[in-house]
Amino acid sequence: MATDAIRGLLLELAQYEVQIFEFIGGEHTAKNVMIAATRRPADRLRPPHELDQLRARLASMMQAHGIHTHKLAEWMGVVPAPTSSPISTSQGYIPTSTAKASLPRKSASGNRRKRGRRMVPRTPAPPV
Repeated sequence: MATDAIRGLLLELAQYEVQIFEFIGGEHTAKNVMIAATRRPADRLRPPHELDQLRARLASMMQAHGIHTHKLAEWMGVVPAPTSSPISTSQGYIPTSTAKASLPRKSASGNRRKRGRRMVPRTPAPPV
């Protein structure tokens, strides 16, 4: 649920009133959290010092849970985009750029290519 809390903090940084609550019992599904947000009116915007406190809470929460990057936070400009992959090869992991390149390619129609079979394009129907 750390990611839901991070999303809530990001919404608060964007001047929204946020409520995070369980809306379906846990016996039905594991994904049972709703995030409801309402835009704050212009006369009730948070002052800059409160936004700085929210940024500090966000940074400490991300650090406590070992979250190095969060795409929404990058898009909002709240945290800077990483200059390199946080996972290094010295830890025994493959960098993300290499991992993406090794995925099976898809054909133009969206189907995975089959090895050993040549895909022949359909011939157009003769004009009537």
